[in-house]
Amino acid sequence: MQKKNTKKLIVALMIACVTILGVEFAQAQAPEDDVFGVVHVKNLDALLPKIGAFIDQFQPGMGGMVNTMMVGNMLFHNPNWAGMNAAGDFTAVILNPMKFPGNPVAILAPVTNKDEYLKALGQTLTKGKETNGVLAFTTPEQKGLFISVVGDQAIMTESAEVAALAKSLVDGKSALLSDAHVVKGQISASLSMAKLMTAMQPMIDMFKQQMLMSLEQGTNAQGEAQTDQQKAEAQAVKGIVEAEVDVFLSLAAQVDKVQWGVGFEDNGLRLAKSVLALPNTNLAKFMAAQKPKTSDLMGVIPADSAILMSGSIMMTPEFKNGYVEFMKAITTAAQTAQAADAKTIETVATWAQAILNAFGGDFAAGALSPTSETMLTEVISVVDPAKAKELVKQYPEMMKAMSGLYEQAGLKMNMALAATDTVKSGEILNYTFNATADAIADPKEQEVFKTLFGEELSLPIGFTKGYAVMGFGKNAKSQVETVMNAVDSGAKGEVKQTPGMFGLSEEHNLFMYISVPKIMAWAVKNIPDVPAVDMAEGPGIAAGARFVDGHMEGELFLPTEELLLLKKLGEQMEAAKSAAGTEEPAAEESEDESGDDSADDSEEDSSTTK
Repeated sequence: MQKKNTKKLIVALMIACVTILGVEFAQAQAPEDDVFGVVHVKNLDALLPKIGAFIDQFQPGMGGMVNTMMVGNMLFHNPNWAGMNAAGDFTAVILNPMKFPGNPVAILAPVTNKDEYLKALGQTLTKGKETNGVLAFTTPEQKGLFISVVGDQAIMTESAEVAALAKSLVDGKSALLSDAHVVKGQISASLSMAKLMTAMQPMIDMFKQQMLMSLEQGTNAQGEAQTDQQKAEAQAVKGIVEAEVDVFLSLAAQVDKVQWGVGFEDNGLRLAKSVLALPNTNLAKFMAAQKPKTSDLMGVIPADSAILMSGSIMMTPEFKNGYVEFMKAITTAAQTAQAADAKTIETVATWAQAILNAFGGDFAAGALSPTSETMLTEVISVVDPAKAKELVKQYPEMMKAMSGLYEQAGLKMNMALAATDTVKSGEILNYTFNATADAIADPKEQEVFKTLFGEELSLPIGFTKGYAVMGFGKNAKSQVETVMNAVDSGAKGEVKQTPGMFGLSEEHNLFMYISVPKIMAWAVKNIPDVPAVDMAEGPGIAAGARFVDGHMEGELFLPTEELLLLKKLGEQMEAAKSAAGTEEPAAEESEDESGDDSADDSEEDSSTTK
């Protein structure tokens, strides 16, 4: 009796195991599990003229080559779009590249008449057999093409396996095929980072180890084996790179989806991006805590700066802890060349945690203003001014603790608090470095240093009414005081560039403006040998990012006018390079001729002497 019960129990357990494994196997093999990305194109017929018009502005006449007939012939092997709807929406499904190597992409195109569509394909392709609703064709280039029509959609791919999987997705009306995108644009794409990271993890680990081994087992500049000091430096570099890579991979592992959008507008190109985090991750908590707002600080920054930035970032506990751990790793790696000191590492970590708590998240910065000698000006909100000032005074000591690697490499980063000045709106801490104009031997380089930084490299940091102000470059202290006075007075100041001017939201977490003509004008004015360029000031390039409903939305707007200026700049630089190239051979020829004349004269002299 006992044996019978035992047998029944074993059989029951076997059935349970098979059932459970069968369920798990079925789940692992679900078609949706292999869908890594989806791309949507809205109304291809209307989009192609926009793309053509955009191209024509840079290469006149080339835009006309992007037309419905060309795309129909090159992509769909149906130039007349027989039985198809060119004005419909198109979808590309990207499958697991590890499981479907080669071309893991299936295109879904709208079909209005199946018979007309297949008849048209039969005129341009060689028809083969049909298997489970998938027709095999061969292109004139002898490539395989597999097509299946399901309802009003044609599935087209170069792989029979991909065609079968895509067909099952369409048959099952998979929600992934209509994945809602939060990005704007006639073209939108969504990539599952979670699936990609899982599938690619072995390869990522392999590449990481190979990279770290190459950093650790390098040679010196002469190709010889490393000295003990060079080995120590290589070990330190390896540690720093590993810490940075680990942070990046940790963030990537917390991302659910990344989405992109491309929009062709009358006056430019708009690129959009969104990042959606996996639930309950530190990244999700960070995104959920952010609140977009309009910047109150941009007006105190020089309005004519070539580069402008403003934003508001709330540093969550998870963010602070992650940053502190990163600082520990960096400090440990930097000290590897000497000896990692646990006490020093902990001191740096404690300081990093405290300084994150002392500073707020609102900031604005401007760089390369033609009317200001200071290269960079930045202002950031402070939660606890007294504490922030005390921590900033400790910065040279913390910098020294983190710079063991650089000292071993012969680069001494000496930073010191030279003076503390009390001004009308607060206090300025004046930091200096071991870099002066007098230490430069080359007179030309010395003049460049004086133009950019004055007699000595310095970094003034001022504190006033809940804000810290930093300046870098010549006369930075005066610039810092000017900004401190503006902040202290509550003046809004002039704001020439706003997000709304570029179709971006005024309430943002990050806004950035860049003007290439302004950058070039600044460079021509301040740096010797930079060739003058004939460029009018354009609208500039703008980017913005904000966190909404727990995810990040970013946009980059590229005005056509600014892109044309970039094209013109490239042409002028290429012309200058070509001109310089044609002058050099002429100079060499002159030298050769001179040398030949000298040789002839020498021979004549020699003959006369004889």
